[in-house]
Amino acid sequence: MGFKELYLYNFRNYDNLKINLEYPEVFFVGKNGQGKTNILESLYYLCYGSSFRTKNDNIILKHNEKQMAAAAKFSKNDNSLNKIRIQFVNGIKKIELNENNIVDRRDIIFNMPCIIFCHGDLEFVTGSPDKKRLFFDQTISLLDSEYVSLLRKYKNILKNRNKLLKTSKDKNLISIYTEQLIEYGLIITKKEKN
Repeated sequence: MGFKELYLYNFRNYDNLKINLEYPEVFFVGKNGQGKTNILESLYYLCYGSSFRTKNDNIILKHNEKQMAAAAKFSKNDNSLNKIRIQFVNGIKKIELNENNIVDRRDIIFNMPCIIFCHGDLEFVTGSPDKKRLFFDQTISLLDSEYVSLLRKYKNILKNRNKLLKTSKDKNLISIYTEQLIEYGLIITKKEKN
């Protein structure tokens, strides 16, 4: 199981790059600012459909370019060869897995489970509770496909409830949102304990 080849086009500082990763161990060595972290970011990007460094894909796009792509060949436990490609063209992201369009990033995170630990991640240990929560949410999501959907629903209910608290005096609707928060919160808490 693992990446076999990596292709980058206008990704950060790379115009065109092809790397053969079909070795037992791969090391990226170079001076600061040469793009080692950009390669790691591209692998993470292909695993999750987003970067660990930014939420804005325009920042990943090479300066003065309008399109970029990251693609890879990888194998799973069954040794099947798979292809993933993410294109970002004129502000629109398109994800393909084995030439099939992916609408929800959740559908790719179980292909290549990936955890990256970098200097900013020390906040998972020393930082605020929301940083610790993010770490646990990401880790549990790799093990439980339903967890991602539950988190999305919970966060959506919380967002709507908070918006209603600011704009409305309809206490009945607020109590319905509160009941839903409790319901999803209990399910999430049980999954976290397992």
